[in-house]
Amino acid sequence: MKTLLKRSMTVLLITAILVLGLIQAGIVYADDSDAGVGALLDSLKNAAASAELPNGKEIYNLLLIGVDRQDDSWNGNSDCMLLVSVNKTSQTVHLMSFMRDLGVEVPGYGTNKLNYACAVGGPDLVVETIEQNFGVDIDAYAWTDFTSMAEVIDDLGGLTLEISDAEAERMGLSEGGTVDCNGDQVVLYARIRAVGNNDYERTERQRTVLLKIKEKLEGLSTADAAAFFAKALQVVKHNLSAADLLQLTTLLPSMLDYEFVTSRVPYDGMYTGSGEMLMPTQPDTNDAIAAELER
Repeated sequence: MKTLLKRSMTVLLITAILVLGLIQAGIVYADDSDAGVGALLDSLKNAAASAELPNGKEIYNLLLIGVDRQDDSWNGNSDCMLLVSVNKTSQTVHLMSFMRDLGVEVPGYGTNKLNYACAVGGPDLVVETIEQNFGVDIDAYAWTDFTSMAEVIDDLGGLTLEISDAEAERMGLSEGGTVDCNGDQVVLYARIRAVGNNDYERTERQRTVLLKIKEKLEGLSTADAAAFFAKALQVVKHNLSAADLLQLTTLLPSMLDYEFVTSRVPYDGMYTGSGEMLMPTQPDTNDAIAAELER
C-alpha cells in the first residue's frame, strides 16, 4: 500500500511538472482565468480516467534513438535504435533493439545500413525506414546524443552496473565488478563494441541500461523522480504531443509493474551477411516481430 501511494504521489507531481513545462514551452496555453484553470484540470482528469494508451490501441510503440554525435552540426549515425513496445493486453513491455548494421531500404537512398537513415534524414527517416522494412507502426520517437544521455543519467544519480574486467578496461576503470557509474561511464559502457560479440553485445548492454533506469525509477523518492522527468524533457528531443505526455505519465505506475522482455533484430538464424551489412531474412523476420509484439 505504501509503495502504491508513493507511486501515485510521484505521478501527480510529475504530471504537474509536465504541465508547467508545457505551459512554459507554449504547448499548453496558460490561462489564469477560472475557465482556463478549469479546462486544464478537466484535461488532467479525463486523461487519468480513460487510462488508455495515447494511440487508443492496445499496443503503443516508442522508438528510442541514440546518436553518435558530439554537437548539433549533423544528425549523427544512430548507434542505438531501441523500440519500447507497450502491450496493455498482456501487460508486457518489449525492449527490441534494431542493430545499426541491418541492411535495409532507406527511402530515397537505396540499400544501406539502418544507422545511415539518421545521418541523412534524422529521426523521422529512421522511423519511416523501420516502419517500411519491418512492418512496425511507430507512434512516437525520442532521441538523444552522448552529452544529453550522460546528463540524464547523472540527474538520475548514476547507475550501478555489473562490469567485466574487459569492459572496465574500455571504460578507463582499473577493474570490473559491481560499479557505481556516472553518466559518462554509462554512455561508455553502452557504446562498447570491442568486447564480446561486437554490436550484438552492445545492443544487449543498451537494453541493460534501460532496465537499470527502470529499476532506479522504482526506487526514487517523489521529489527525485519528478526532478528526473523534468530534466529529461528538457534535454531529450521527441515528437510526443502534450496530450501523449500526460497520458503516458498517467499510465507510468502500471507500466512499471508490467513484465519487461528484451530481444534484438536480426534474430538468430534469420539473417545473412552481405559485406558489412546484416540482411534480415524476410518475411520470417517481420512475422517474428509481429508475433513477439502481440505477446
